[in-house]
Amino acid sequence: MYRGVWRSASGSGFSGSSAKYATAAGASATYKVTARSVALVVAKGPGRGKLKVYVDGVLVKTVDTYRSKVQYRVQVWSRTWTAEGVHTIKIVVAGTPGRPRVDLDAFALLKGGQETPPGPETSTALSLLAALPTAAEDGTGYDRALFVHWIDADGNGCDTRAEVLIAESTTPVTVDADCAISGGTWHSVYDGADTTDASTFDVDHVVPLAKAWGSGAWGWTAARRQGYANDLGDARSLRAVSASSNRSKGDSDPAEWLPPQADFGCTYASEWIVVKTRWGLSVDSAERTVLAGMLAVCPPDAVTVVTQ
Repeated sequence: MYRGVWRSASGSGFSGSSAKYATAAGASATYKVTARSVALVVAKGPGRGKLKVYVDGVLVKTVDTYRSKVQYRVQVWSRTWTAEGVHTIKIVVAGTPGRPRVDLDAFALLKGGQETPPGPETSTALSLLAALPTAAEDGTGYDRALFVHWIDADGNGCDTRAEVLIAESTTPVTVDADCAISGGTWHSVYDGADTTDASTFDVDHVVPLAKAWGSGAWGWTAARRQGYANDLGDARSLRAVSASSNRSKGDSDPAEWLPPQADFGCTYASEWIVVKTRWGLSVDSAERTVLAGMLAVCPPDAVTVVTQ
């Protein structure tokens, strides 16, 4: 599976002079990656141009980026090694005769999955935020149906929503053979609401599906999107909250919406960053600024995250 960060060719990623929707010949981007496989994906306007791809200092591919019309997310090169290792990937814009710029709207260098699951990483939320890549959000092509959710992953008769409700009840619940839940008490950390009626609560994706898509999930496989939408492996990914607070939040990020329960702000910022780190997602500039400002007044914390 490939995962990575969408980068603007005219804003971030390429060094060298550039104009909107065109990148000057000679501009370059260099990345040191730990991966077993990588792929180069471009968003391309009409017109000609070439990219040169160097791996560990050796020219391995000259890519003709010509497209007769605008095309988004076209994979133009990939490389797979027999084992995971550290490699330096350099991408250089090469002009063509009479054309010193390439109509390259954006590109992504996507990192392949590791052969063995990564271990837990312990850090602070602020350090994790600093390590997240910055990229403009791109919601092109988003459809909620692309994230199959509320599945019964372990075959016990309870879907993801029910599993979260059972786990987050502050009092014991009774679950029948059809996974109908009775008893139980739930507290919404977003707005402080309490209920004994689970039907009045939603299960919220802390980082909404639309935000995940726009910050990297567009490049995932269907299986990875399903895994994200049903992530029971980290309690910070999904939260049972009041339906009204969840719908108020909608698809917003912290630059657009914050929980009205102010004393949950530090935890919310930390959880947002953990989810983005866990799943290899990016943040946009406004999102980063708000999160950094929130954490600046929060007590130091130690967080552990296992990346997927």
